[in-house]
Amino acid sequence: MGNGSSENIFLAIQQLQPEHVLLVAPIFSEYVRACEAFGVSHSLLPCRPEHGFDLTERELDALRRSDADMVILCSPNNPACITYPAMKTILGAIRARTVLIDNTYSEFLWGLPEHAANRYASYLPLMPRGTELITVQSFTKFFYCTGIRLGYAMASEPLATHMASGKTPWSVSAFAEQTGLAFLDAMGAYRERLPALREERTRFTAALRATGVFTPEHIFEGVNFVTAQLTRPEQADDVYNALLAQGMLVRVCDNIPGMPPGFIRMQVREEAAWLRLTDALAALRP
Repeated sequence: MGNGSSENIFLAIQQLQPEHVLLVAPIFSEYVRACEAFGVSHSLLPCRPEHGFDLTERELDALRRSDADMVILCSPNNPACITYPAMKTILGAIRARTVLIDNTYSEFLWGLPEHAANRYASYLPLMPRGTELITVQSFTKFFYCTGIRLGYAMASEPLATHMASGKTPWSVSAFAEQTGLAFLDAMGAYRERLPALREERTRFTAALRATGVFTPEHIFEGVNFVTAQLTRPEQADDVYNALLAQGMLVRVCDNIPGMPPGFIRMQVREEAAWLRLTDALAALRP
């Protein structure tokens, strides 16, 4: 257990001290920060929006040729919206000593085949011989509890023990522990809401397309958000500020490692909220 997934991200880099980390991008910026904090060499393997941010043969070949001793990827990916369908092929291409897979958004996949495919026990048989596996997870996204600071990692017992030996004492508070137990008791109620969330996401995505401000082929549905590229990527900050002035907050993805310019991530909300957003976006259309 950790103080959010971030503690386990930093522990993995701190305790394993890889010589070089390959980050399958786009990727959560904390991975870059962790590498920089511990002076670990790192590079990005950027996947392209024209391929839905999936790994094509070009990226798979780069994995096979990489001399990195740790590879990190996120599935489902935020903000790239992809849950990698060919994980067996991806893991089979890796030659690193350690693979870390971030499953922070995987609980949103409940009820879909991808849910069972994206967990520690499912990845383990796919791992190349001699390669260690770590997965990280967080309560933050699925239970919408940013301030609680509760996450966990899974690994072999020796590796998990080694990671835990570097932890700050008492990093998980009694409050976080009790709240996490309460959330687990309520898991069924949260899962019951997922079909309605997915229906709302489909309607929201259609409304975003109709605004005319996004490149049609670069609108992607994530598990509980939509990420789309503006037809004029250079105006991302202007769009952000115009929406903020109306009390709406979106995420400009320009500073996310490996993300092309002009992408905006928008949370799936209730209809009244997303109609207000799409109306504001349509009003910004040139």
